[in-house]
Amino acid sequence: MKAIPDVIRIEPASACNLRCVYCPTGTGQFKKTGIMTWRIFDLIMRDLESNVPRVAVMYHGGEPLLCKNLWDWVIRLKNLGVKHVKTVTNGTLLDEGVIRKIVASGLDEIEISIDGHSPEESNALRRGSDCQKIMNSIERLLVLKDESLSVFVSNVQLENPDSPSEPKTAQFIMDTFGDAVVYKCSYVINWAGFDKAGFISPQKIQDGYCPHLNETMTIRWNGDVVPCCYDITSKGVLGNVCKDSLVDIWNGQSYERVRRGIREGNPLSFCKGCF
Repeated sequence: MKAIPDVIRIEPASACNLRCVYCPTGTGQFKKTGIMTWRIFDLIMRDLESNVPRVAVMYHGGEPLLCKNLWDWVIRLKNLGVKHVKTVTNGTLLDEGVIRKIVASGLDEIEISIDGHSPEESNALRRGSDCQKIMNSIERLLVLKDESLSVFVSNVQLENPDSPSEPKTAQFIMDTFGDAVVYKCSYVINWAGFDKAGFISPQKIQDGYCPHLNETMTIRWNGDVVPCCYDITSKGVLGNVCKDSLVDIWNGQSYERVRRGIREGNPLSFCKGCF
C-alpha cells in the first residue's frame, strides 16, 4: 500500500447552480453544501508535497466552477508535478474570462455535461441550463485551447426503469462538434428517488477488490474523506484532513475496516450496490 494513492479527487464545491432532475443536489437531498476554503486546500497540498499523485480530479458532487480559487489550485497542482489534472462542469459558467483562465491554468482535461437527446431535453433535465449557450462556450473553448487540453462532452440520458436500454448517441452534439471533442454517453434510470437509482452503472467488485478503496482517495469540500466518487452525500466518512494527514487517513483503521469488509464479502451498506 502506497502512502497515498496515485489518484486524488478533490471537491472544490458541493453546491451547484442547476437543479438536475436525477441529481441529489438538484432534488434537494444534500443536507449541507459549500465551497472548499483555502485552508482546506492548503492542508491537502501540505500532504501532497511529499506524496505527489499522478492524477488530480477537481470534482465530486457539485459545480467546481463555483469555486473562484479553482484555477489557482489547478496551477498549484501542476507546479507540484501532478501529471494530469481534470475537472468536470455543467458549462453554465464558461464565459470568455473563465475560458481564458482554463487555458492559462495548464488544465489537462475538462469534461462538460450536456444531457438528453436534444437541446430541449437537455434544458428540461438540467433545470436552469441553457444548452445552446453552453455549446457556444464549448466552441469558443475549442478555438482558444491548445493541444495539451482535452475536451470531453458527457451525455447522460434518462431511461425507463422497466425497460432500460443502451444509451443512444445524441446526434445534435456530434453534428456540432464532430471529432473536436471526446464524446461520452451513459444513462441514469429514472426511479422516483435517487437512492433507488442505478446512477451511471456502478463498477462491479471483482474478487474482493475495490479500485476506489485501493487506488483513489476522495476529499470533499469540508475536508471529509469518503470511500469513493459515488458517495456524494458522505454516508461513509473515513476521516477529515483538518484532524489527520492524508497518509494517516489512507493507512488508518477506518479505511482498512472498509477494505477488509469488501475482501470478506461483508461490505458497508453503501457499498452493496457494487456487488
